[in-house]
Amino acid sequence: GNLDSPKAIYESLRKTVIGMDPVVRRFSVQMAMHLKRVAIMATGVRPTTPPVCCRLIGPSGSGKTFLAEEFGRISNLPFCVGDMSTVTSSAYVGNSADELFLGFAKKGITLSDVQRGVLFLDELDKKRTNHRGGDHDATGLGVQYEILKFLEGARIQVGGKRSNENSKGFIETFSMAFILGGAFSSISEALAEKKTEARGPIGFSGGSDAVGVAPNVRELLLDYFIPELVNRIGSVIVVPIPTQSQLIEIASAPTGIIARQNQFLSSFGLQISPSQDAIKALAAWALETKTFARGMRCLIMQTLVEEAIFEARTGTLEVSDADVRRAIEGLRQEPEGLA
Repeated sequence: GNLDSPKAIYESLRKTVIGMDPVVRRFSVQMAMHLKRVAIMATGVRPTTPPVCCRLIGPSGSGKTFLAEEFGRISNLPFCVGDMSTVTSSAYVGNSADELFLGFAKKGITLSDVQRGVLFLDELDKKRTNHRGGDHDATGLGVQYEILKFLEGARIQVGGKRSNENSKGFIETFSMAFILGGAFSSISEALAEKKTEARGPIGFSGGSDAVGVAPNVRELLLDYFIPELVNRIGSVIVVPIPTQSQLIEIASAPTGIIARQNQFLSSFGLQISPSQDAIKALAAWALETKTFARGMRCLIMQTLVEEAIFEARTGTLEVSDADVRRAIEGLRQEPEGLA
């Protein structure tokens, strides 16, 4: 559709990204700025603003990657997820930072097209500074300085350094957008603590009159990253832990988890139809185990429909809350067939 404004992006995203409207709203503004920069550069004019860079903070399964992937889908821009957990700084064992762009090439996207795309740097909290003083921090500080070059806008050689891939050429990152994702558990815990307890401010100065004020997220980020990297972030968006009612909505919405799973299950001639109590039990388990939307998807596909698919059953599979409880109990036991 026409994504010529933040509101248009927001309305398109919220059709599939359920229960996250405040997050989607802020994210839409950042992606609207990227689309505007791409349009300006298409006219041959270099924007005066740096590459768009936003940070998504939230626990695993909360929907960070899904939100970014959905924007890539509706915008039709080149999109790729880069796993930061395996990256080390130059001259050390591991993947080099430039290899993060190889995901685009593996999708058949040319480097010239990549230059208007979006790179999601996942698990970035794993690159936390070790704060050990004189020791070279090959997995933290060293990587942060290399990533900083991308965010500032630089000419990067992709492949051909210490990877098994031949050089793919060079790309200019100035016209790209970067989404930095990670759990950042200590930040999430500080935010949750501040929300539920009447304590003094966390992570910034202030007196007793500041009680109840949310902590400064950017100052909390300085415990993970160098100031230069934090200062390159245009927006810090915290994805909160979903409530049980939100998980129920995520599961049962017309474009939610159950509908998406049924779209796939139709290839087997099968449909799953859980009762409202079954959906509540599913959401309660996902919240209890902190697996959230990802956990609900896994429970549906790995346990609830596994036997039906093996038996080649077709039609509608009715699922009760008792079925969900049995499936949960099955997950707690050692799987059969694994000697």
